[in-house]
Amino acid sequence: MANSLVYNTLSSLLTECIQHFSANCHSVSSESILKYLQKIENHLQHVEPIAKDFIGKYASNYDVVPGLEVNGYRSILAVLESLLLIIISTLRTVSAECRKTFFQGNFYVDKLHIYSDILHQLRALLYYAQMLIGLTPNGELFVDEKASEPFMHDCEIMAKACFYGSMHGFQYCGGMKPVVQSLATFAASYNDVHQPSGTWATFKSAINSSRYVVSPELRGEQLEKVYNGGDIQFFKNFWGLHEQGIVKAIPNLVGASVQVNRTFEIEPKAFDLPSLVENEIVRISFTSSLGLTKTVNGRLISFVLREGQESPASPSKPDTGFDKSRVGFKTIKAKPKSKNLIFFCHGGGFVALTSKSYELVLRQWSKELECPIFSIDYSLAPDAPFPEAFEECFYAYAWAINNAEYLGTTAENIVFAGDSAGGNLVLSVAMRAAMYGIKLPNAIVSMYPACIVRYSASPARLLSIMDPLLPLGVLSGCLGAYSGVKTKKIKRRTSKDWDASLRPMSPSRQPVSVKLLSSFVKDVGETFHRITNNATSTKRKPEDRTWWDEEFEVVSPDEISKTISDQSIDQSSSNDEEKHRNSSAISIDGINNNSAGAAPDTASEKSPTSSSHMQDDDPGETIQRGGRPSLQAGTKFKLKLPHSFRPLKSKFCGDNFQMHHSPVVRNAFISPALASEDLLRKLPYVDIVGCEFDPLLDDSVMLAKRLQTLGKSYRFHLIRGLPHGFLSLQVSNEAKDAAKTCLERIKAGLERTTPS
Repeated sequence: MANSLVYNTLSSLLTECIQHFSANCHSVSSESILKYLQKIENHLQHVEPIAKDFIGKYASNYDVVPGLEVNGYRSILAVLESLLLIIISTLRTVSAECRKTFFQGNFYVDKLHIYSDILHQLRALLYYAQMLIGLTPNGELFVDEKASEPFMHDCEIMAKACFYGSMHGFQYCGGMKPVVQSLATFAASYNDVHQPSGTWATFKSAINSSRYVVSPELRGEQLEKVYNGGDIQFFKNFWGLHEQGIVKAIPNLVGASVQVNRTFEIEPKAFDLPSLVENEIVRISFTSSLGLTKTVNGRLISFVLREGQESPASPSKPDTGFDKSRVGFKTIKAKPKSKNLIFFCHGGGFVALTSKSYELVLRQWSKELECPIFSIDYSLAPDAPFPEAFEECFYAYAWAINNAEYLGTTAENIVFAGDSAGGNLVLSVAMRAAMYGIKLPNAIVSMYPACIVRYSASPARLLSIMDPLLPLGVLSGCLGAYSGVKTKKIKRRTSKDWDASLRPMSPSRQPVSVKLLSSFVKDVGETFHRITNNATSTKRKPEDRTWWDEEFEVVSPDEISKTISDQSIDQSSSNDEEKHRNSSAISIDGINNNSAGAAPDTASEKSPTSSSHMQDDDPGETIQRGGRPSLQAGTKFKLKLPHSFRPLKSKFCGDNFQMHHSPVVRNAFISPALASEDLLRKLPYVDIVGCEFDPLLDDSVMLAKRLQTLGKSYRFHLIRGLPHGFLSLQVSNEAKDAAKTCLERIKAGLERTTPS
């Protein structure tokens, strides 16, 4: 989190450099440098009080528990701090070299221009984050879909090229920056090749795409155009490139050699499973929601050949490649069945990828864990929206229990693992298994999951304007495709004929339209006057007013608390706050108790990029748990952006999609974090792995908060400095260390006591 030392150092450097260039402004480059330095200084003036005195002060209200500093607000502050440190480093160099005779001013003009633009946009995100705090004083991280529209609309049309140029991935750890920059260059180039038809057009585009390597800023504009389009088909093709042609043979060449790599086609036949309730049987069947008769597909990967894996009765066949259970003419002797099984669901935003995409990871896991891994190739949206993928995964799990011999396991110990969309599916399948009363896994390892599949604003989701893997257009497209929510295509004006008066960049001319505030924002001027006069706890003398008071429209939570009682607010949140008032605060020491069946936990100590918090149930101790603290009485927050400020607008405000709301997104099996208390209580031990700069981070935090409130056994791991999808980006050492953390959690899950 940015601290006073960072701000003081940057302010001092800015003052020094501005004084120098003001007195020595003898060239065009010097004039430009002075202009951008003044812009940065102006933005810093407005950013500092919001980041330090407001968001920085109240971010702790949104943590899972005291001591585990993780939520979207903290991530925004971490992004800001990363930028400020980069600016400080550059200004130190400028300060040291600006007095030299051959000072290369033009080199720094471009840098300072980009810094100014990024700080401008981050300033907007801080304003939006402050609004969100005002709309969620009870510790919730998401506002409802209707209230989200002004935030998400503004983010859609914000300029993003500054984030995708030479500064692309500036917030990530050192080893990940070149990885995301290379991916960005490849994505921009692929878009040129993806669009043309014909051999010559494709060849010409491929040659021309080299300009994105030479000009990062041109690459930034290209990516902004691509991401604003939100073309799901483009990303389906781009993400699946490594499954095409000769590239798909790479796991056989560089991955861990495995003796079993088989694909399954399971016929949807009904069968019976024993229930956990004595003398009861559960009937399992699968019928496609698409009205089709189809098989459920999967992949079995095993480092060694085990009994039953090559059974003639198995509905499987060897995958193409070099993996064999026989070497030359010598047959390998099958080893006994393993007691363990990993049930894996891959990521890909519900719209892309297959188990083949994760083959390198699964091969390594199978080798390290010495057990088979059964990965499901579920049907993809938008052709197969919810509940198709969920139903297929549940049926595949039930089939795996019933036919464990074909997988080379006795299935005594099972761990569910999945990342992103797969993290959602393993949670949902576990809840369905609990409902049916069939065998539950020992543990669930859900990595950066999508736990709230709806188009809602949260502080972490604001980061999607700069995310390399989940930009806003793609994030909203994937969530809409899986939920089956209808979209309406809107023709928006282009940069050439854009009239800002027709569609303002921000809600600065209109108050945020939210039911919670509707009773006192109809007339902002009168309301502001009434609140500031009635809220005696925040009343100040006229001579004490500052630029802060003039810039913001503010209200007092004292007034909001009166309004909340008359509005349709989630009753459970009110109950949680009441419990908090009547109970002691949660103590980190009071909940870090290993249960008897828990395996020793050492993963977080091994990985310097991660931090974690664990809560295990202890039958011998009753722990008081309450809701999250509310904002303190008299605290002010702004209702809208300052009249004098607007974020930079995108040059590509073309076609986009308007989301239509649907109650399906509140279904427990599509949004696990919104499941009922009864369903969440039935879950086994859960390991949640979240990424600091992931637009889906708040999904994980909200799930952890629900489990914490219910007293469930879980552990939250924060991976710092890495983006969403690091499991597929194990090129940097930091990503490899984070992947080891995930592997350690799976291994620990296999050693846990099987839930009763």
